[in-house]
Amino acid sequence: MIDGPLVEVRIPAYNRPDLLRRALLSLQKQTHCNWRAVILDDGDAARTREVVDRLADTRILHRPNPVRLGAGPNISLAFSAAPLAGGEYFYVLEDDNLVLPSFMEENLRLFAAHDIGIVVNNQWVEVTPPEADQLEPVHGPWITINCFTDGVWSADDYKIALLWRLPLSNSAVFWRRGCRSDLACEDVTDAGIQEWVRCLRIDDPVYFIETPNGFWRPESEHFTFKPNMWTFLQEQRIQQIMRRRVLLAMMERGELERVLSDRFKTPLAEREKGLLKTYGRWPGASSFGFLRRLDLLAKGLAVRWLAPGPPSALAAALKILPQDQAGSISA
Repeated sequence: MIDGPLVEVRIPAYNRPDLLRRALLSLQKQTHCNWRAVILDDGDAARTREVVDRLADTRILHRPNPVRLGAGPNISLAFSAAPLAGGEYFYVLEDDNLVLPSFMEENLRLFAAHDIGIVVNNQWVEVTPPEADQLEPVHGPWITINCFTDGVWSADDYKIALLWRLPLSNSAVFWRRGCRSDLACEDVTDAGIQEWVRCLRIDDPVYFIETPNGFWRPESEHFTFKPNMWTFLQEQRIQQIMRRRVLLAMMERGELERVLSDRFKTPLAEREKGLLKTYGRWPGASSFGFLRRLDLLAKGLAVRWLAPGPPSALAAALKILPQDQAGSISA
């Protein structure tokens, strides 16, 4: 596709010039050619500039940050609602990931056919050995989002999958101008927590593409790894609070049994584990014996009662109330 709408690709980058070049080459192979890439450079601008100059493609724009932003704020910038280069559609391609040649064309086709605000793309988990040619990525059987069947999902139904796993990754999201969802999450600075909040703030119908059309590289220097058990437990507590928010909204709508829908690909046992640790109950026939159910309930209670609550700034961003931070797991 030569003509068509302008797709604006935002690339948060940090000191990985070889992988950045690979990501840009995957854009140059797109069957849809009307795109611009904006590199949001949070690292060594000279090394990035060298990559851009060698590719000599006027569609690639280099935008060094005046000061180091850090992973979370730079990714927030990449998810800005306002165009950075005049785009009608937007996509965030992290510098260590890449997309297949029909990626843009397929996403645009879905926007033309459906009343949606967002397309979420499945990706292969890359397992390319370090000594292999990184321009020929290798994948195993694993995919990044093994939650949904192909098709249109309401915002509320899409968020149900948060109850058992994170159904989103940064380089999976393709959206249109005028999208209502707050994808930028500027009030959340932790890059890992941002993805959870980004999913929680989806407010548009979503088309999920089940067949992978890109590669996601699991090791990422962009994310701040949790240095100890205390911060790990705190992250588990934050995730539990967000899951409970989804769950309580479902209960208010009288839709708890939607967790049993066969539109979800996630095995029922995994769904049950998520609900037992978050809520202590499961609306269907159990996949587990009494002791295993008790164990899952105890793990949920341990996180609820023993893990530290979120930092005050994050609690404010998520509008976390005191009752979210303590009390019965089934309250």
